[in-house]
Amino acid sequence: EISREIIKSLKELNRPSKPLVVIFVGDAPATMSFVSQKEGVCKELGLDFKNIQLNSGVSESDLIDQILEVGGEAGGIIVQLPLPIGIGQERVLSAIPKELDVDLLNEASKQEPLVLAPSVGVVDEIVRRYALDLESLTVAIVGVGRLVGGPISAWLDNRCKKLLLLD
Repeated sequence: EISREIIKSLKELNRPSKPLVVIFVGDAPATMSFVSQKEGVCKELGLDFKNIQLNSGVSESDLIDQILEVGGEAGGIIVQLPLPIGIGQERVLSAIPKELDVDLLNEASKQEPLVLAPSVGVVDEIVRRYALDLESLTVAIVGVGRLVGGPISAWLDNRCKKLLLLD
């Protein structure tokens, strides 16, 4: 229900002229499923989507070159995680220009975010929708990974009565 309402409100906004570019490495079914879901939402919103699939043997420098190459033509860039062993995740994510970092995984994006990280945006929407008084609640985060639990726990820190991190 919430996602349908968010999509409906997003449809009312001006559409970006440049595509969302998703770069992923390899052919893991879970990764391909996540990319497919992102493409489906883009289609539903009437947004252009560009999918760049690189083989699992790509070098870190070639992956970074690909990010830099698409930067001028992209409205936003997502590097789908996880990356293969041997590719420096921090270096790769740091190559995404801050203003194009959709997932807010680049350190510069995290320090001065232009928007909420996607996972945090979901929690914020739930808190607002159900008028939750975080200051009176003990909140547990199960898993504090980079994409979901970490950003949510950082956002909740000092907002709730007590924050439990279960990793």
